[in-house]
Amino acid sequence: IRATDSPAHRWGTSGTRLGAYEILDRIGAGGMGEVYRARDTKLGRDVAIKVLPALFADDVERLARFRREAQVLASLNHPNIAAIYGFEDEPSAAGHGAGHALIMELVEGPTLDEVIRHGSLPDGGRGFSPGDDPGAKAPGLQLQDALRIARQIATALDAAHEQGIIHRDLKPANIKVREDGTVKVLDFGLAKAIAGSDDPASNPSASPTLTARSTQLGMILGTAAYMAPEQAKARPVDRRADIWAFGAVLFEMLTGRRAFEGDDVSDVLASVLKSEPDWSLLPADLPPAVRRLLARCLDKDLKRRLRDIAEGMLQLDEGLSGGATSSMSIQGGALASGVASGPAAAPRSFVRRALPFAATAVLAAGGAWLAAVLAAPTPAPVNPVRFQHVPATASALFGGPSWNDIAIAHNGQTLVYTTLSPTSGSPRLVTRTLGQLEDAPLRGAEGAMMPFLSPDDQWVGFVESQNATRLRRVPVLGGPSSAIGEAKTTIYGASWIADGTVVFGTADAGLARVAATGGDPAPLTTVDTAIGEVGHRWPSVIPGTSLVLFTAWSGAFPTAKLAAVDVRSGTITRLPVSGSAPRYASTGHIVYTTDDGSLRAVAFDAGRVTVTGNPLPVLEGINLKSTGAANFDVSHDGRLVYISGAATSDRSVTWVDRGGKETPTKAPLRGYFYARVSPNGARLTLDVRDQELDIWIWDTRGTLTRLTANTGTDQYGLWTPNGQHVIFQSTRGQKVGIYSSRADGVGDPELIVERGSAFPNAVSPDGKTLVFRATGKRNDLFSVPLQGEHKVTPLLATEHDELNAALSPDGRWMAYQSDLSGVTEIYVRPFPNVDGSQVLISTAGGSEPVWAPSGRNEVFYVAPGNKLMSVSVTAAGRELVPATPVALFDTANYFFGGAGRNYDIAPDGRRFVMIKSASTGMASTPMTFVLNWFEELKRLK
Repeated sequence: IRATDSPAHRWGTSGTRLGAYEILDRIGAGGMGEVYRARDTKLGRDVAIKVLPALFADDVERLARFRREAQVLASLNHPNIAAIYGFEDEPSAAGHGAGHALIMELVEGPTLDEVIRHGSLPDGGRGFSPGDDPGAKAPGLQLQDALRIARQIATALDAAHEQGIIHRDLKPANIKVREDGTVKVLDFGLAKAIAGSDDPASNPSASPTLTARSTQLGMILGTAAYMAPEQAKARPVDRRADIWAFGAVLFEMLTGRRAFEGDDVSDVLASVLKSEPDWSLLPADLPPAVRRLLARCLDKDLKRRLRDIAEGMLQLDEGLSGGATSSMSIQGGALASGVASGPAAAPRSFVRRALPFAATAVLAAGGAWLAAVLAAPTPAPVNPVRFQHVPATASALFGGPSWNDIAIAHNGQTLVYTTLSPTSGSPRLVTRTLGQLEDAPLRGAEGAMMPFLSPDDQWVGFVESQNATRLRRVPVLGGPSSAIGEAKTTIYGASWIADGTVVFGTADAGLARVAATGGDPAPLTTVDTAIGEVGHRWPSVIPGTSLVLFTAWSGAFPTAKLAAVDVRSGTITRLPVSGSAPRYASTGHIVYTTDDGSLRAVAFDAGRVTVTGNPLPVLEGINLKSTGAANFDVSHDGRLVYISGAATSDRSVTWVDRGGKETPTKAPLRGYFYARVSPNGARLTLDVRDQELDIWIWDTRGTLTRLTANTGTDQYGLWTPNGQHVIFQSTRGQKVGIYSSRADGVGDPELIVERGSAFPNAVSPDGKTLVFRATGKRNDLFSVPLQGEHKVTPLLATEHDELNAALSPDGRWMAYQSDLSGVTEIYVRPFPNVDGSQVLISTAGGSEPVWAPSGRNEVFYVAPGNKLMSVSVTAAGRELVPATPVALFDTANYFFGGAGRNYDIAPDGRRFVMIKSASTGMASTPMTFVLNWFEELKRLK
């Protein structure tokens, strides 16, 4: 480290501190200063610190602008953008000016520039292959590698552009490729921030790369190769400058050569302004869609250049798919399955457009009959056509036991469905649209459930999975999500009205209404407790009217009724039809489900708000949920999509030792969630979530008995330390909350906490205190005595999510997960007084902690990448010292869903109880599509 008066080098001395950060070593020069690796001594993690040049200290306006930009960037939470954690100042000192630094995410791995020079990706994160020659001219990356990297860069640009942030210095040196293949774009918006308040048009030196002080600031002149023509001319720029740079980066990945080259900066700029890239260098097998994308990105005419990177992402998707499709089968005609490589050659007829989810695999193997149907330019057939689609992105199963998992766009062109993330185990949304050959995770909809679409099909609304009271929305093409509103209790279903508002249902209250752009919800309906109503759920708008259909829920399927409310007048009409999850079909029918899994239809006069005929069955075996949700949807043009049977029922219970060896139990296959081991290890409580939602007890000697049975839902079973009681969350009767029941089922359960969204987490070893999670604006932790007056006390109620509390065997410590740092990690605090300091015990993310039994100073948790981790901890007074976490076994084959802990440890500390999908999950539960389904409804009498 050089000795100098510059704050960068003064701070850069190894071992010096900047606030809570200890400088470790210098790792490079950034576009605007030196970059150092440092240790965050508060949170126990390594970070990158970029020390800004000294000239900022003397320019108040620029420094203020830089701070504002940093604040904006800090709000950008995207997996492909390196995060900004903070902004630090050091006051001036003798002989030194003031210093300023950005605290950023430390991203390990080579830059994309290094990857391109080597012509290959790092070998499994262990560096480049021995045969790679960085000095040789690389022929470009493998096509699929280049497109995967480009896709992630594009998602990062899209997320930033949605927030009004332009990079202006996108280049391979500002992009890193981690060992797991994740791409991280660095220095987002910093070039824009350094420009000051002057527009570049009036200050050419404000160029992100070609400044008058570029050599002093350590900037790289070669960046000119990625500048858009308008940027090279120092004219005002918008997002299209980033799109140009994206095209230049993609060209370089594909060819190993820069799109615009020259002997010096002047030659490079002249090439940017006057020359065309050497298109002959592109791979011969490059998909036409990607060629078109490159041409549009590198068009010198701003008016003809691609305007939105989201459009380009669709072309990248087509290139990534390589023409492959997922398996499907056609019923009533030729049967087809398998995967076809290569694009379909048949013309795009009307019927082909009507089959957005039946891709080229059908053409390849479906036979002459189907090929003729798809190629013939004839109108839609009058007879319905059925086919099945097996989602290619299946990870375990459809999303959940309590909500609807699928939604189809009003125009029938887009399907949105819920699956579980293979990395985090939490619900996420996946889309399939016309023009896509494969399903794709919806960017911005991680941790999402209960999808619904806007009337123009441009937005997807959803409910947060970890806080089921929050509604959000995301563009149908993906991007940053934004808040719609928050309910006071768990949301059960939502529907988007053409006037720009969203109506949503609740577990134990009436419908509410909120502006789709965000705001405070207003009540729309009130439950009638006199007739046994518990909540109004699963709303669905009748297009072109002010009517919303919904389910008047009374605690169970057999007594649920259909109803309608006029959102203008608030008038409720209860219909003489028993059922749930109503949808309106333009044939003049309400389509709904009954408790036997039957899909039924009844003629309906929307003008008079009355049924005009008798309900008739139209389909059997619809997948139902215990809350009244049903897995089907109908588009306006007559397409039906549904899931058959109990999509969540095929799971087993197994023991797994520390080395990953399984010992299956003989528990029958059911829809299990949240297994908990009794104190003596002889019994398990299991949430069973298939047709009902109750607590069951599995005796390891071989019997499964039902503990709870009521008209509501019972879940999150938890043993007391003496094994005599089970605590659980319940919606029984009019009092929703946490109850305690005798483990033998004798007597009535006792209400401990009356609160709509309260879920038990842990009981203290002395059996006197319950720790529970409550969901409001966020997830918070509370405690309540189990004897005497049940007075609730807040434990952790912050602006962050804290959940899944676990108590140490001696009752002195509480482990929990929190997103305090922006990433979900495991922390430990003293208990019951949690005001002491917290200790971070995970190192790279973690969730669902549990303590080892008495005698072992050990905490377990689930880490990203599907690993069960073990951390040894040593108590020193009121301090806790964690060791380095150690991976025990892979958890990818086990079920992780919902917001609770999905495993438990036996009293001997040697094995864990895990829930396992007994089949391939969604792969054995295909979605069925019926085209022209309204033809069947029209024939109903």
